[in-house]
Amino acid sequence: MNNHCVICTKADKGLTHTLNVFIENIQDYEYGIKEFRSLYECNSCGLVSMVPKIQSNELYKLYPDQYSSYLNKPSSRSLFSKIKNFINRYEASKVANLIPQNGVMIEVGCGNGLFLEEINKIRPDIKLIGYDIKETDYINQDLIEFYKGEFENLDPKHGPCDLIYFSNLIEHVINPVHFLDHCHSLLKVQGIIYGVTPCHNSIDRKIFKKFWGGYHYPRHINIFNEQNIVKLLNLSSFKLLRVSGSYGFWYISLANYFSPLHGYKKRGLLFALCSLLFFPLDLIVNLFMITGSMTFIGKKS
Repeated sequence: MNNHCVICTKADKGLTHTLNVFIENIQDYEYGIKEFRSLYECNSCGLVSMVPKIQSNELYKLYPDQYSSYLNKPSSRSLFSKIKNFINRYEASKVANLIPQNGVMIEVGCGNGLFLEEINKIRPDIKLIGYDIKETDYINQDLIEFYKGEFENLDPKHGPCDLIYFSNLIEHVINPVHFLDHCHSLLKVQGIIYGVTPCHNSIDRKIFKKFWGGYHYPRHINIFNEQNIVKLLNLSSFKLLRVSGSYGFWYISLANYFSPLHGYKKRGLLFALCSLLFFPLDLIVNLFMITGSMTFIGKKS
C-alpha cells in the first residue's frame, strides 16, 4: 500500500512520512461512485490523501457523464446561472489582469470551457488552451485549443505560456508535485500559476466532518491546507505571491447530509439562496483563512 506523503517525501529527499487513518467510513454522497478507500492524514504537514492511491487508469470511472463540470451552460434566466456567471466574470477579470498583451493562457480542468469563454470576452487578444481528462460537446474548439488527457502526462504541442489556471483541480491530481513541475516547465520566465483548491483547515470542514463538500470523495485525491500548499509550491520552484481565502462548501456539505446523490440534480434556486445566505459569513472567515476554499498565486522562479 502506497502509504506516504508525496509532499514530505519530496521535501525530505525520499524520507517517508507516515499517513495516519483520518476517515474510514466515507462515501460518494454526490454521485454514488463505489470506492472503498480511506482518507489518511500526514503526521508532518497535514496533507489528507486517499489510500491506496488512485492510479491513472482508474481516474475516468470516477467522473460520470452527468458530472457538473461537463454539462452545458445553465439557463441564463435562472438565479443560479446569474450567480455563476457573475463569479466567473469576477474571477476571469482577476486572472486576465495577470496576462500580458497577446499572451497565452492554459486552463487545466477546463470542463465545458465556460471560464475560458469569459476570459475571451474580457481579453480577446489572449490565446486560450484547455486541458481535461474528458472531452465534451460544449467546448468551443474554434476559440479554445483543447487537449484531452492527464495534463502532467501529456507532451504539449504548443509553445510556452504566460499563465496556468486551475480551479478545484489540483486536489484531483494523483501526484501534485509532478503536476506543478510540469506547470513550471510550460511557463515562460516569470510565468504565473493561479490555483483554487479546498482548504482542510476550514471551519465548514470542522462542522460537517465527513460530509464536508471539500472532500468530494473519491474525486479529491489530495486535500491541502494553507501551510502545505506553500511547501508544495516551493518544491516546484515557484515563488509564492499570495494565499487567500475564497468561499465555503456550505450548500454541497448540507446536500451531502440531507440529499444523497444530489450531483445528478440541477443546482437551482436552493443553491443560489444558500450561496447568498452564507456569503457574509465567508467574508468574515476569509479574514482568518478558515474558509472552505483558498486561492494561491505563484510565480516561476
